Amino acid sequence: MSVFRFKKFDVKQANNPLKVGTDAMLLGAFIDATDKKLGLDLGTGTGVLSLMVAQKNTEIQIDAIEINSLASDECSFNFEQSIWSNRLNCCEENYLNLDFQKRYELIFSNPPYHLESIIGEDLDYNRAKHSDRNELSELFRLVNRILSDDGDFWLILPFQLQTYIQKIASENQLYCKQLIQIHAKENKPNSRTIFQFQKKESNLSVSDFYIRNADNSYTEAYIQLTKAFHFVEL
Repeated sequence: MSVFRFKKFDVKQANNPLKVGTDAMLLGAFIDATDKKLGLDLGTGTGVLSLMVAQKNTEIQIDAIEINSLASDECSFNFEQSIWSNRLNCCEENYLNLDFQKRYELIFSNPPYHLESIIGEDLDYNRAKHSDRNELSELFRLVNRILSDDGDFWLILPFQLQTYIQKIASENQLYCKQLIQIHAKENKPNSRTIFQFQKKESNLSVSDFYIRNADNSYTEAYIQLTKAFHFVEL
């Protein structure tokens, strides 16, 4: 599908290594952007997360960083076609190499998640889907440096990395405020985890979220969470 339609915007994705999926829909819907003025989308891809956050918050300005040139071009196009184009900016760059001059109140990312060597012939797809431990550590070091003192860092990763990610975060003085454990359905638990990190320690909130019922229909919780974004009623 070259275009993914949302209620208030479209996402062109013909040349993006990764298409819009459930992970992005969940993370974008869960991110709390209340009262945030400056946001940063690391590894933006199609720009879908930035667009979802811009829809939620009518004032936030968002910088979106994408290393892949074709994906960056499509992201810029998606921003320009949206009604929030004056608040969204896409930059083609490796965010780990950027010298950021700002501190952000909201940072979010749907990062590569396979902690293994890049393999296969499709280098763009592999770069989008694979990462390693050093890159994740560098990501958290970067976030610690550019996140404002009262800011939030949101990301989604496989459930199996939950303990490891919390360890990396604590090594970089980032503390988990919220863990949302995502389950495909009751008989398919532990799919993904959505994390919310802050610089200040606080009581950890842990919750479970189910995407589908046993009959494969969407749960009421998923329908209510995403209804502001889905173009078609679920």
